[in-house]
Amino acid sequence: MTLNWRLNDRVTVTSITGLQNVERLQSEDTEAGPLPLILPTFRAQTETFTEELRVAGGSARFLWLAGVYYFDNKVDGRYSLDLRNLDFVYFQANYIQDTQSAAIFGHVEFDLNHAWTLIAGLRSATEEKQLNYLNVDTAGFFTNVVGLPNNVAFDFDADSVGHLAKHDNNSVSGKVGIDWRPSEDVLVYGSISQGVKSPGFNVGFLDGNLIFASNTAETIPYNGETLTSYEVGFKSGFAGGRVRLNGSAFRYDYQDFQTASNCSIR
Repeated sequence: MTLNWRLNDRVTVTSITGLQNVERLQSEDTEAGPLPLILPTFRAQTETFTEELRVAGGSARFLWLAGVYYFDNKVDGRYSLDLRNLDFVYFQANYIQDTQSAAIFGHVEFDLNHAWTLIAGLRSATEEKQLNYLNVDTAGFFTNVVGLPNNVAFDFDADSVGHLAKHDNNSVSGKVGIDWRPSEDVLVYGSISQGVKSPGFNVGFLDGNLIFASNTAETIPYNGETLTSYEVGFKSGFAGGRVRLNGSAFRYDYQDFQTASNCSIR
């Protein structure tokens, strides 16, 4: 739901409210063979609420925008992995992940003269994310392994692993750029900007006994990603706007790059 309130000819207040509820059910025949040997099922219910409130205004030479943002998300996941036809485990994994985030942001564009425009933006955010996870082997495989007195394969929460089950993250991101208009039909620009992705948790079928998998408590949380972007380019039009020619060059510098992988990436 988007609401716009025009205070006057120069200032507008905008509220954007979002509510999303997603239910997921995915069953899989992993080995796709003639016999049902590896049968995982993934269930999850995700509830998300977001609210953005911003104020924008300006004049012919100066444009500005400022606002606040709030994000609340809860994921209730229930996974199962049936390997009993292989005389192996039957994992039941339940987890709840709670996330709350808030941010303030601002953006300005100032015309230095008729040809040059300075652009700048800044965003400061804080986020808390917590995971409560329990993976149990209900087939009793681990109870029959010498030295493993119970069937709990993996327990991951604040009581069992402490700070590893919680992210408390603060981030600052922004942009500085400049536009040059040598003529009405040509724009040349350059910018340096930085963005972030939140830290999170690797969830799925986890085995703290290191028999079924090589997971440990330290491998569950992962760091946030930071991207610094450098870009220059141009936009142009010819023949009364019937022909457009644009070009750009950029360099992306990642830190703690997030991707689905079984190996480290440099």
